[in-house]
Amino acid sequence: MSHKRLLVFNPETDFALASGLAHYTAPAKIRLLRSRLAYLPALCGRRGDAILIPEPTDNFDEGMDVKSLPYRQLCIDKGIDALTPSQLRDCLRLDPDRFDEIVPWGWNRTIITELEELGVLRDLMPSKRRMDALRQLTHRRTSIVFNRELNTLTGLETPLPVELFSEDDAMEFMHRCPGCYFKSPWSSSGRGIMVGGMLNERLSREWIHGVIRRQRSVMAETPCLRVIDFATEWRCAGGKAEFIGYSLFKTTSGGSYTANVIDTQNALEAEIGHYSPIPMPTLLAVQKRVIEKCVAADYEGPLGIDGCASENGDFRPCLELNLRLTMGHLALTIPVAEERTFFNPLKGSVSI
Repeated sequence: MSHKRLLVFNPETDFALASGLAHYTAPAKIRLLRSRLAYLPALCGRRGDAILIPEPTDNFDEGMDVKSLPYRQLCIDKGIDALTPSQLRDCLRLDPDRFDEIVPWGWNRTIITELEELGVLRDLMPSKRRMDALRQLTHRRTSIVFNRELNTLTGLETPLPVELFSEDDAMEFMHRCPGCYFKSPWSSSGRGIMVGGMLNERLSREWIHGVIRRQRSVMAETPCLRVIDFATEWRCAGGKAEFIGYSLFKTTSGGSYTANVIDTQNALEAEIGHYSPIPMPTLLAVQKRVIEKCVAADYEGPLGIDGCASENGDFRPCLELNLRLTMGHLALTIPVAEERTFFNPLKGSVSI
C-alpha cells in the first residue's frame, strides 16, 4: 500500500507558535490567505495524498468560489483528494488509519489541536516535548547562535542580530543605525518587520511597544543594502540535515516576500556565489554542520535558511531559519523553463 499523507496549508503557523496557544485565532488577512491558497500543497503532493481545504463558507471574499481557487486543477490532475474539515472527520471515523503522515506548512499547538479534534491520530503529530523545543528554535534569537557558529567555522564577520527588551534600547538602536530592521521574534514572509526610520518617532515606538508586549522582546539588525535575497533549503531527519536546493526570491523594500525565481540550480548557485566571499560548497558544508549541531537533534522536517547580500560585500548567509515548509521548497518542485520564470503563489496554478 502506498504511503498516504494529509497536507495542510496553515500560513499562520509562526504566529500560532508565538502565542503558544492550543486555540489561536489568526488575523483576518492570514485566515483569508489560508483559504485562498488551500490547494497550494498540491505542488508537492502526489496521488493518494489528501489536502485539507476550507468549508465553502469559510473565510472567503464575497463572491469567491472554491472551484476558482489556484492549484485546484493541479490537485485534480495529480489525483489528490480534497477534504473539508467535515469530510475529513467522516473519513477518519470510517478509517482512523487513513493517513501515514501529516504534512502541515508548519507545526504548532493550534494545528495539532485542530487535527486532533477532526480525528487525526495523535501519534502522527509531534510530542509536547518536540513542540516545546520547536517553539524555542523558531524564535529569531536562534539566528544569533547560528551566525556565531557560522562566523567561527568560516571566518566570516556576519553582523549578529541583537535581542532587545525595552523600547528605549530599541529606539537608541534605531537612532544609531538608520535603516536598521526590527523584527518580531516570531513572524514570517516579511510580516512583523519594520525598517527603522520608515515610521515617525511616535509610530516607531508604538510598533516596538506592541511587539515587546506580545512577544517579550524585539530583534534588531543593522541595515543591509540588499540586491539579492536567497535561501538554502534543507530537510532534517534522524539528527541529520540533507540539502534540497537553492532558492532565489524577490522581496519588497520592507522585506515582504513576493515571488521565487525559477531557474536551474547551477544558475542559482552561480548568482548567489557571485556575492559570497567563500565557495558555495563550503558554505553548504558549514551550514549542514551547524544545523546538525543546533537544530536537527530536536526537529524533523523541512527547513529554509534565508540570506541576503549587497554589492558592497555585505553577505549574510543566515537572516532567519524557517522550521517549516517555505515557498522556496515549493519552487523546487516547478519544472525549469528555457528562460527564467517567476513563481508568485497568488497568481494562479502551475502546469505539471
